[in-house]
Amino acid sequence: MKHLILSLLTLALAIPFAQAAPRQTQFDHEHTALTQVLAKHMVGDRVDYRALAKDEKTLKGYLAGLEAVTAAEFRLFSRQQKFAFWINAYNGYTLKLVIDKYPLDSIKDIGGLFSAGPWEKRFIELQHLAPQLGKKELNLETIEHKILRPEFKDPRVHAAINCASVGCPPLRQEAFVAPRLEEQLAEQTKIWLGDPKRNSFDPKAKRVKVSKIFDWFSEDFGKKDAKVLAWIAEHGPEESVGWLKTTSGVKLAYTTYDWDLNEVKR
Repeated sequence: MKHLILSLLTLALAIPFAQAAPRQTQFDHEHTALTQVLAKHMVGDRVDYRALAKDEKTLKGYLAGLEAVTAAEFRLFSRQQKFAFWINAYNGYTLKLVIDKYPLDSIKDIGGLFSAGPWEKRFIELQHLAPQLGKKELNLETIEHKILRPEFKDPRVHAAINCASVGCPPLRQEAFVAPRLEEQLAEQTKIWLGDPKRNSFDPKAKRVKVSKIFDWFSEDFGKKDAKVLAWIAEHGPEESVGWLKTTSGVKLAYTTYDWDLNEVKR
């Protein structure tokens, strides 16, 4: 009898601790719904916004899933899971922003003199996951410049997030996921730098002409031209940029950014 009483007391004391243990999140870290949207509505590096606008249920469900993650659950995410989460959030909400205003010639057509532009528009209900930024809804600018860039400090993020424009690094046809994030970022950076429509490398003229992103965010890539070129040489495809590793006196220039919507032309 004495042993039974002791066992019951031990069980009773253990129950509160078991109840207090943090609940494991049920969030889909494969971001399956976003991959379905991208696979269905992309042709090459272009998005069929017209079709997506008529078939937005999966995208809306995906974004609702992001918003359903609680702050307590989010704290249990690994660093890579958080990184992938915010990259996908940026891309997913950009798609939503465009289809809500479609048809458009450019994402820059959103907003105006008396309303917030596309990157300043507060419509992203994820503020509970970034309480340090206040209680207002987030916007794309905040996700990029207050979360992704300063918290993760990986310049390859510029190859991963897409601003719905032709001049932007191409949107990947699948969601970013934590177990393959390193591989995906490396591959997407090579795809971006190896695209002659976006970046050009001329070893004979010792001239490099790359995306304006390297100018706008030069501090992320080393700031000085030599460091920017060294970063490109390290992360670009060998067949395009390998010569930069052994060549000095290279001239660095930037392309004119094409803000036309990255849509499938009909």
